[in-house]
Amino acid sequence: MNQSELCKKLMELDLDFAKMTEELGVEGWLHYFDENGAMVPSSGQVIRGKQEIREAMTPSFDKPGYSLKWQPEYAEASQDGSMGYTYGAYVRTSINDQGETVKGTGRYTSIWKRQYDGSYRIILDMGN
Repeated sequence: MNQSELCKKLMELDLDFAKMTEELGVEGWLHYFDENGAMVPSSGQVIRGKQEIREAMTPSFDKPGYSLKWQPEYAEASQDGSMGYTYGAYVRTSINDQGETVKGTGRYTSIWKRQYDGSYRIILDMGN
């Protein structure tokens, strides 16, 4: 697979990641992470491994009216195809204690690593 095809594949993976998260919530979110992957939310706290990510994200996904949607804008891959990244914009929606819808927007970057089976998983996801 050439670099252009790989970049297209990473964009498609990121779109699939967004769709699965929208459909399945926290389980969709976790599906694309490497077992030892990490995320750095806007708080700056590093959260490592699927179990810690699940514990950190479940309370948000369990809130009524919560959604996390994003749109990738760009992908780049290493020459050898072992790693790549995507970035784009996200919208997080929730309901506050007064019953009002609250939207937050930001930017994200996901770093993808090729696995032994040829698939790609997120090793680091960062949002602001």
